[in-house]
Amino acid sequence: MLRSLIIISGFCVLAATTWFVLSGKGTKINSQPALVGSMKKFIPAQKRSDPIPLTFLKDDNTTASLSEWRGKVVLLNFWATWCSPCIREMPSLQKLNDLLSKESFAVLALSQDMQGWRKIRPFIQKYQLNDLPIYNDPKLSGAKRFAVKGLPTTILLDRDGRELGRLLGHAEWDSKEALDLIKYHLSNN
Repeated sequence: MLRSLIIISGFCVLAATTWFVLSGKGTKINSQPALVGSMKKFIPAQKRSDPIPLTFLKDDNTTASLSEWRGKVVLLNFWATWCSPCIREMPSLQKLNDLLSKESFAVLALSQDMQGWRKIRPFIQKYQLNDLPIYNDPKLSGAKRFAVKGLPTTILLDRDGRELGRLLGHAEWDSKEALDLIKYHLSNN
């Protein structure tokens, strides 16, 4: 009788452990965190393509190149001053920029405003976005090269500049779900 109870107890522990791990409640090694909350819209890249060369304008109208951020995981956000979901999203991008290490991670907010800095500067002041790295791509070359289909679109790039995935639409980039996703890629790329 005692032997039967021990065997049954062992089986129950094994079954519970198996359920715990398979249901996602156990520790996952090297697996991307669950895409929940506003990260449900994040679409992981099926294949990492070659880095896309891209230049854009700084606020002094000199050029910057996406390749300047090689070695960092980059969150590249395509937005515009006239885009309501973009406006809603910008404070969370600024908070995200403040939360993570600048040594290994960068947020780049790439404005698609064709009127350039005369439109962007007042927007930055109005919404107090002085700490967010904002650039301008008035010819929309980045949106074309990255096949952006709507605004906002945010693309997560690995340390070599290859796409890890993208999210179309507004997201709370300073949420726990977003931080978990980005920290995962910081640790594994």
